[in-house]
Amino acid sequence: MSLQQNAVYWLPLELAHCPTFILERLGQDEVEKRLNQSIATNIQRLNDDEFGKQGYKHCQIPNTQPDDYKYRLLETPLGTAITSIRFIGGDLSKPAVFLIHKDFELDTAEKIKQTAQFIAQEYAVFKPQRIRWYSPQIDYHLIAKNDFIQGDLVFIAEFIDWLKQQPFPPNYDQVQLKPAQSIQEWYPQYKASYEGLYKENPNFKEMASLESKETLQYLVDKNLLYEIWIENTWAGIIGVDKDSELFMEGYLVYEELLIDKFRGKKLGAATQRKMLEQLPITGQEMLFGTIHYKNTPSIKTALKVGRKTVGMYIFAEIEK
Repeated sequence: MSLQQNAVYWLPLELAHCPTFILERLGQDEVEKRLNQSIATNIQRLNDDEFGKQGYKHCQIPNTQPDDYKYRLLETPLGTAITSIRFIGGDLSKPAVFLIHKDFELDTAEKIKQTAQFIAQEYAVFKPQRIRWYSPQIDYHLIAKNDFIQGDLVFIAEFIDWLKQQPFPPNYDQVQLKPAQSIQEWYPQYKASYEGLYKENPNFKEMASLESKETLQYLVDKNLLYEIWIENTWAGIIGVDKDSELFMEGYLVYEELLIDKFRGKKLGAATQRKMLEQLPITGQEMLFGTIHYKNTPSIKTALKVGRKTVGMYIFAEIEK
């Protein structure tokens, strides 16, 4: 099967996963174009020697070789998938296999167990603990009824021009944004705020992570990181990056943090909306991002701005 044929091969299921509000706005041709680009990029990694070498260089799991880190094309019992070995949070003790593209649904516990066992054998050298895949549904029922299945990141998105037509959220006038310049002035306070969150709730590390100075400086250099000021007091940061994922293109929410003093005061939605007013758009850009499904306050904030849930990533533990 050629690379081009492969792209077409996975397209029907991924097109079916596109929400109606996106499909109606963009049209099927544009959605198919975006999905084909994503599929083609990942197909190239099946034979990307440099990608494999870099994975091996950074991980060097015993008994592995560079080819083991390339994306793989697998014929599973349920269908065909492109897969990739990953390490959750960069922790080499937490190997997981991501199903990047597939032509079958994983919508029952039985299908999930069958696929997980097959994947475990294919990636035995890594001893993977979990598999992860994308679902177009926020399937809380499936997660609640099966202990070996866990929710992960929820995609929430909407077109920016539509969002800017919505009423301003409460406390909009209280929030001021300034383009971030000197990270050194506020990074210690930013870091301390995250450390406080982790101390209060150790599981919060799975929901949100502290960004490095290098990452935040990258956003500063692109004029896409903002300092949040409330009543002349530094209150946190919010930043985005130009990106694309699945059928979404535009601005990916990279970071939004209000320090302790300003949390729980209904300022999050106002902060996002204030940022929207400053982002340059040409028409079809979306504001999108992922939020851990257990991070209820952040999900509520995104929905208050007008964004919509699109789908979610789901983990399943591999039975030993």
